Amino acid sequence: GAAGGGGGGFSSGSNSAADSGQPGPLSPPNWFIWAFRRYIRLLEDAPLRTKMITSGLLGAFSDIIAQNIERANGRGQDDIRWRRVAALAAVGALLTAPMFHVFYDFIDAALPGSVKGWRAWRNTVLQLAADQLVAAPVWLVTFYAMFSVFENGQVLTDQISAQIQRDFVPSMKLTWAVFPIFQLFSFVVLPTKLRVLV
Repeated sequence: GAAGGGGGGFSSGSNSAADSGQPGPLSPPNWFIWAFRRYIRLLEDAPLRTKMITSGLLGAFSDIIAQNIERANGRGQDDIRWRRVAALAAVGALLTAPMFHVFYDFIDAALPGSVKGWRAWRNTVLQLAADQLVAAPVWLVTFYAMFSVFENGQVLTDQISAQIQRDFVPSMKLTWAVFPIFQLFSFVVLPTKLRVLV
């Protein structure tokens, strides 16, 4: 492997970054390592709560970025729609994190990746199929409903139904075009506790 090769980016000489106590050119900064270790500890101590907070924050920050992109492209409003930001944060915390926390634990127990040989690949393919063919459609329909309730403060059945009819198929096509490669990486490489974050 590259880590054991003689021409790698990390030198074993006395002037190396490791000897000086400083991060090397390919090393993450110390604050990142500290934050990641702290996050892992929080996942171990309070997994669901940590995932809910993380998903809520990511939902909020991603929507602020999305609204700025919309505004830059002439499609958004002049001001940030904070109610929309709050709705996406709530959906992340109350739907995405709990649903996938339970789902990933379930499919890991039912289809463990720790088996060897062809069974490991079979289980990974089955996990990916369950994620994309079962969990993703259920999440998407529930997302439309919950987001509408949080943004509007009431259940608007006609609006939710119209959005599902208009957006479900295009959204699933986009999901299937983008997510399988990331989810395959997630199922093969990542420990279960990091999948909701990713």
